[in-house]
Amino acid sequence: MAVNNSKTEFLKRISDLSSTLTDLPTSSVLTSITPLTDPRNNKAKMLRNGLAITSFVILEDFLKNKVGETLDGIKFSKISFNALHDELRDAVTIEALDSISNRATNLKRNGGDWLTFIQNETKNIASSAGVRYKLSRFSLGWNKSNLAKDDIPKWLKIFRIKGGWQTIQKITRKAEVTLVSPDSVFSTAAAKRHSAAHDPNCDALLSDLIQFTKDSKALALGFDILLTKSLEQINLPNNALISGSDKIDDTNFNFRFIIETNGIWKEFRDTSKRSLNNSYSKIDAIRKAKIKANPNNEIIIIKNSSNEIIDWI
Repeated sequence: MAVNNSKTEFLKRISDLSSTLTDLPTSSVLTSITPLTDPRNNKAKMLRNGLAITSFVILEDFLKNKVGETLDGIKFSKISFNALHDELRDAVTIEALDSISNRATNLKRNGGDWLTFIQNETKNIASSAGVRYKLSRFSLGWNKSNLAKDDIPKWLKIFRIKGGWQTIQKITRKAEVTLVSPDSVFSTAAAKRHSAAHDPNCDALLSDLIQFTKDSKALALGFDILLTKSLEQINLPNNALISGSDKIDDTNFNFRFIIETNGIWKEFRDTSKRSLNNSYSKIDAIRKAKIKANPNNEIIIIKNSSNEIIDWI
């Protein structure tokens, strides 16, 4: 199984953000107090606005790095470059040039090693002319300062995933962490980031920031498992998928759940029914669930007692 560093880093950052927002002493510093004219409220507002920017950056960075990780996982030993479909080949060649150029410009502006970066990444593009190719992980998403809502369905389409945002919504419903409108979660967070960065009167609400830590995990779950499935199918290779006669959607996924309840980790396939196994250790619960989940190609979702996602496997 491919290493999923993007997911691991995202979950760690979101966990740290959640703790900052809800745990003492930082939560008290971020909370407005009465009277509203108290000067401490202006300081709290400034800190919340900074965290609104951080919140969106965490999600944005995950989305870009997951795409890069997927591109990096496509192996020449599994499928030749010329066998890849046109949309993907365009993305890692002509579109990659724009992304690499913009990324290099930012590196140069900030004193980074832009020249080595360009040399390495253009070498990756050139490798597509041979047998032992390597795709640049910076091909998509690095061509502008911030991602837009339309980038996500565009990327999903490149990886032969149909339905765009609606497919992510359906996955969150099957995972029992329903996002009514995942594209609105993204757009709202992007708008708040912009306001917090450019409008001195912006006031990011603590409750909104806390809700984002929950919603972003559901969004990330859908995006992550869709691209992971696409990579798996491309490397088989699944010729029907590559040709476009087959597409990935929410029907490709089944779930098994591990939910913590009063210190006990309970395993479910259907949370409306009785648990299948109970464990006092999360590690033990995961080990037991994998025995049954792996043969059935089920994704294990681990949640806390508040039905918030902790991890997925």
